[in-house]
Amino acid sequence: MAVIAVNMLLVIALAHTLAKLTLALLTGEPASLTYMKTQPVTGAATDGASASQSADVSAIGAWHLFGKAEVDRPVAASPVAVPVTPLNLRLVGVFFAERSDGLALIADGNNLERGYRIGDLLPGGARLEQIEREQVIVSRNGREELIKLPRLDDLNRPLLAPASPPALLVPAEESGPTAFNGPQVIDASAIAERLRGEVLSQPQALEEIAFANPYMQNGLFAGFRLRPGRDRQIFQQLGL
Repeated sequence: MAVIAVNMLLVIALAHTLAKLTLALLTGEPASLTYMKTQPVTGAATDGASASQSADVSAIGAWHLFGKAEVDRPVAASPVAVPVTPLNLRLVGVFFAERSDGLALIADGNNLERGYRIGDLLPGGARLEQIEREQVIVSRNGREELIKLPRLDDLNRPLLAPASPPALLVPAEESGPTAFNGPQVIDASAIAERLRGEVLSQPQALEEIAFANPYMQNGLFAGFRLRPGRDRQIFQQLGL
């Protein structure tokens, strides 16, 4: 029923419109057609629409539809290579210990060797800053420089066998009630071969036999003092 009523209203409206058009054509008077007049959009409405659009764009941008851009992380600066010092200095030896300042034996251009500790001044105006196992670091004119130990190229070379085996000396029997506790005769080549294999694989093996302390005399490096380690047998056999 509702559909029939709507159709009837449309037919009546269409007939009314056609009648008005026919009357206008016959009489020559313009037909008063109903039309809608659009109102211009005010500035306030435009501003509101723009603000709403901007807000919508900001909201959409906050959704990160394509993911978040990663902020560039600071790249760590590569360590600067420390150059070798041009000074006429030669590192002869290093007494390095983890819990002590250590001692560096350095020779100048006249081959005069002297022991230096951290903070001491070296010939040429350099200052000793660090003592490491194979090198020392000095500072000169506000920059750091290296003095390295010379490399030993013959560490991996086989030991030369002696021309003739050492003769074993048989100690004479003591006639007195007390025996002399002197150095014993040992096979030096056998001990050297054993120590060579141990030192190449484990350098700290020498500390099991003996360890050295630097000896200073009148402010100059005089040498090292040997003291027995855990393995006292070889130390006693060598008569040290």
